[in-house]
Amino acid sequence: MPADAVQGLHWLDAHPNADPIFKAYESVFGLVSTANQDAKDLEAAICDGVDPSGAMVHAVVNHLIWIKANGWEKYVAERTKRQQEESKP
Repeated sequence: MPADAVQGLHWLDAHPNADPIFKAYESVFGLVSTANQDAKDLEAAICDGVDPSGAMVHAVVNHLIWIKANGWEKYVAERTKRQQEESKP
């Protein structure tokens, strides 16, 4: 997992009651905006010490919001399942 995603996970762990809200355009990947202070703080954590592109931030935010909603264990299970399916001949 990229450093920016790990930084985001640490931020979410430190702020369990946070409710980051991001807005994105359905047909435009890489353009995501913060809709509240929690989202601004999470984005700052994601970008701390790195200079990610808009697409990288968008991808990381998508993963982090999914993890926040569904939990780390389910995320790992889903990603493992997907990787196993993709590696089948």
